[in-house]
Amino acid sequence: DFLHGVLMAMSNTQRDLFWSEWVREKSEEIEDDFKFLSIRWTADCLDEREIRRARWVMWTLTSTSRSLRDVATKTLYEFAAKRPVEFFRLALEATAVSDPYVPERMFAAAYGAALATWSDINAVEMREALPQVAREIYQAMFAPDARHSSWHALYQQYCLGTIAIARMVDPACLSEDEAAHTLPPLCHLPSPFENMPQYDPVVIERAK
Repeated sequence: DFLHGVLMAMSNTQRDLFWSEWVREKSEEIEDDFKFLSIRWTADCLDEREIRRARWVMWTLTSTSRSLRDVATKTLYEFAAKRPVEFFRLALEATAVSDPYVPERMFAAAYGAALATWSDINAVEMREALPQVAREIYQAMFAPDARHSSWHALYQQYCLGTIAIARMVDPACLSEDEAAHTLPPLCHLPSPFENMPQYDPVVIERAK
């Protein structure tokens, strides 16, 4: 929780200089930790300490190493399949992280776990969790006043896929009006180019 608070308060530049660089240097040891956690998280009994471990894995998603992010995502998938309520809570926390790699991969793991388990009659916790998380994803990402909307295509698709599965479990989890806000072209979301700085043509010509 301390590490989470420190990293959340950092800018992307600060985080990359200190934390992501440390992750790069320790990548082999961290991958070994991921393998250990993957095995651990397939067990039946997971206590509250595992939530903090999952949050630690979440923060390794800032890494510039594609292979490390892939292994971290697979590890988080194992946790999501076992503890969907707790994992969805972490994924929603990640919507406030400034580095888009983090929420993108968290919702990739969430979507993968939902796809793998939603139709299993024994996956009671997942089926019960999906309608609520669909509402929370909608409010965070797609509502007209969403605080953490994004035009990141993969990130959007993982979130929309999770909502689609939730609506198969409980079609009433979103109203028709709310569901309409999840359909392309999503024109109600703010443009990422709205507040771009404007430069004097003289400055542009000088730069050429």
